[in-house]
Amino acid sequence: MTTLPERDQVMTMVAEAIGAGARQERACEAISLSERTLQRWHHDRVEGACWPSPTRPNSATSRQAKSCLGWLIRASMSPQSRPSIAC
Repeated sequence: MTTLPERDQVMTMVAEAIGAGARQERACEAISLSERTLQRWHHDRVEGACWPSPTRPNSATSRQAKSCLGWLIRASMSPQSRPSIAC
């Protein structure tokens, strides 16, 4: 289960990627997150849902998401700078 702060962080990064010109589908794909999950998280935030924090949060997943979304933002700004390997 993803904590609320992690969800907010991922949602913010996806919004930044979209603001930089990426499609939501591609931003979600880059971090292996379904668009439906993103929609559900947004709905939960609007409704004020509260989830308990896991005892051992998965920070490696969060770091990977940041890395992939950072690449996606940079790539959408400069199409020539796309790396030869995927995240």
